[in-house]
Amino acid sequence: MIPYRETASQDPMARISPAQFGWGLTALLALLAAVFHRDLLLTHKEPEVILSEILAVNHSALDDADGDFPGWIELQNRSGRPIDLGGWHLTDDFRHQTRWTFPSVTVEPGAFLVVFTSGKDRTNRVDDLHANFRLDPKGRFLGLARPGGNLFEDEFQPKYPTLPGDVSFGVLQAGRDSPFQLRRHGLFVTPTPGETNRGEMLGQVADTQFSHPRGFQGQPFTLTIGCRTPDSEIRYTLDGSLPRKDRGLVYAGPIAITNTTILRAAAFRAGFRPSNVDTLTFVFPTGPQPPPNASSESGGEGPSTVQLPPKAALSSLPIVSLVLDPEDLWDPIRGLQANPTETGRAWERVASMEWIESSLTGNRAMDRAAFCGLRIHEPADSTSSPEAKHSFRLVFRDLHGTPEWSGRLFGPMGAKHFKSLLLDAGSPAGDFTAAAQGGRDLVRDAFLRESCRAMGQPAAAGRFVHLLLNGRYWGIYDLLERVDARLLADRLGGKPSDYEIRGPGREISEGDGSWARIGELCHLGMSDPKHYAELESLVNLAVFADFIVLKTDDMVPGGIESTGWIAARWKSPRTGAYLFLPQTGHPVVADSGERSTDTGLSPETLYRSLQGQPGFMRLLEERRRKHLSPGGALSSEAVQARRSEILERLRSVRDAEVLRWGSGPR
Repeated sequence: MIPYRETASQDPMARISPAQFGWGLTALLALLAAVFHRDLLLTHKEPEVILSEILAVNHSALDDADGDFPGWIELQNRSGRPIDLGGWHLTDDFRHQTRWTFPSVTVEPGAFLVVFTSGKDRTNRVDDLHANFRLDPKGRFLGLARPGGNLFEDEFQPKYPTLPGDVSFGVLQAGRDSPFQLRRHGLFVTPTPGETNRGEMLGQVADTQFSHPRGFQGQPFTLTIGCRTPDSEIRYTLDGSLPRKDRGLVYAGPIAITNTTILRAAAFRAGFRPSNVDTLTFVFPTGPQPPPNASSESGGEGPSTVQLPPKAALSSLPIVSLVLDPEDLWDPIRGLQANPTETGRAWERVASMEWIESSLTGNRAMDRAAFCGLRIHEPADSTSSPEAKHSFRLVFRDLHGTPEWSGRLFGPMGAKHFKSLLLDAGSPAGDFTAAAQGGRDLVRDAFLRESCRAMGQPAAAGRFVHLLLNGRYWGIYDLLERVDARLLADRLGGKPSDYEIRGPGREISEGDGSWARIGELCHLGMSDPKHYAELESLVNLAVFADFIVLKTDDMVPGGIESTGWIAARWKSPRTGAYLFLPQTGHPVVADSGERSTDTGLSPETLYRSLQGQPGFMRLLEERRRKHLSPGGALSSEAVQARRSEILERLRSVRDAEVLRWGSGPR
């Protein structure tokens, strides 16, 4: 072998291996970065006004002038002079720097200013400022901009972290002593609006564990509660209120459970975020119910004592148990039961929903629970009696700790994820006369939905359930999917954003004028064939004919307007004709701030304009023959079988409803 010899003519770079070259390049880049970073730090100017603390989900940290608990942003003047924030801006969108503008408000040196993020957009009171947006608990950009929005004074970018309930995020140290000492941020288990941040969160307490599962209990037992976090303190309540570090009974040993009980528990430790609140309903069918859920602090009164139905009746249907703070139910000022005509997000109360199906299946794995927003879902003329049986709407949001319900509620073929559910109070009378008498019949509504599906049209799923409200038997309800764009996408395909929905209580989008044009055509009449041809392009008349056939008096008492309705269609890019579909479960309730589509257009006015039009009358007769002939969805045999099957579901439980509410109207 010829030994290697270095010659003068050889390239010096050839003596450097690829690895050595890579190390050298990395070192050079690191040196350049250090020089640049040093220059950046030396020229860095600390903001005069900083985003010192934010809270996205506010359960109890600070209330506004309305008594609500919205999120908030705290600012601090870190300069040595007073600063007028008039013309400055807050935004949660870096592309829209001027989203919300401050009024003239002076912040003294070292002082704090709190702005609520409620969406109320108020600037008339310096001590109760409200931005026009809400903080996203999942994290989002947040910026404070000087007048004009061209320069951010301070910002959380790309976004602040996910923030659980009553956990804030803010400055740990401000970095004023040295340009090399950057501000550091952290989470706080004790928010301090208007004060210096303290008490950085060190971790989260482990979840509480129970010796017995929720649901039916055969005999009294002693319940033990545990937590794996050392030095934690467990607190629990028995009245529906949320346990907190300073509220609830301190767990000191096994608890005797001898009758139907609602228990909520959480674990706490100083410097740690508390565990999640667990809610368990223990049902003793033959024993007494919990005492009235009166709130000693609010003075609100719960209903009088009533007996639970026998086990045979309770175990015939799934149980939905709703548990929430007694004040949120019975208080005359803020209680849902006392204010049934109030609607919208402002009247949404945090509740726990428990699904107890093990009595039917024997499988406790089917039982589960989740937090939701609970509101009354009633027409404006509802009685305000706190003992009345009202319908409810359940909404699952990140704000409440559960973005959606996960678990099948309507059988193995039904949907598994839900953003919203309805609990329709109705009446299990079963004689199909409640609508004609001004009431609501659960049997009629179930018949309507199932007939609609048999005719090949999309309809909400429903299921009869027993409702326990803070542990007290509240009767038989119809648990329903809410008919919305999400449901239509599940039934017809596409995405929820592909659909436009119209109807009583539905928000109006600008659209392309088609909806208004349908109303104009109804006013003009169908004697002109051109009008009818244009209407055919805007309304799916075959589906509308099915709607009319289903809702004639011989099928559903009360006629066309006896129950709710929606009109839905695909939006651009493949705009379709409107489908008119029946809807049950008080669809006429609108969210606060929504505009009604009450422009005079309804199924009744559309049908009236089409009566006498030869083409539509032929179509209507064809659809009637299709569905009412032997073997059809509305044949006498099919109708009788459907009604009998629905009545059979309620046969063993109807007496429980009568025992609770009586047989008369309520």
